[in-house]
Amino acid sequence: MGKEMNAKHYDKELRDLHIHEHRWYDLYEEASKFLPPPSRCKTIELGCGVGGFAELLYKKGYREYIGIDFSAYGIKTCKKRVPDFKFIQANILDSSTQKKVRKNNSAVVVVLEVLEHINKDLVLISSIPEGRTIVFSVPSFDYNSHVRFFNNMEEVKGRYKNLLEFQEEKVVEKREKLNQEMFLFKTVRL
Repeated sequence: MGKEMNAKHYDKELRDLHIHEHRWYDLYEEASKFLPPPSRCKTIELGCGVGGFAELLYKKGYREYIGIDFSAYGIKTCKKRVPDFKFIQANILDSSTQKKVRKNNSAVVVVLEVLEHINKDLVLISSIPEGRTIVFSVPSFDYNSHVRFFNNMEEVKGRYKNLLEFQEEKVVEKREKLNQEMFLFKTVRL
């Protein structure tokens, strides 16, 4: 098991992710299927990284999107990839950032491959207002910056069952990595 890392670590890590981002394209595609149609969807992505999911949404016709990440490199890359979307460099655990999420009360909250990186994952989910749709994924594998990972979907549900109503789920295999899966969920905050 790894440990929680700071923004400086992710500035470096995201440069590599950008080069190898194709490994996550299947996850992005499947996650987009859990969203309402573009004409009826506002999206806030917590931990938007280098903007791969944002770019996919833009190509599919989504226009109301806010991406938040604490990596300066990530936000700079996002703004280049999708200049029409709004990106904010901020820590998703800061109360001022959480206020921005609450302010956009009709937006779907997307959290792809983030919760395993933070110690306060339950605090983050708790900060999202009740009734909001949350689309999130977590991995089945360990990594140096993972503070947790899950062996199966039931473990994920067990961790978040007091905060989320699970509506849809899918296992997505990570490209080029045998036995590495991501557990993807569409949920509603209780």
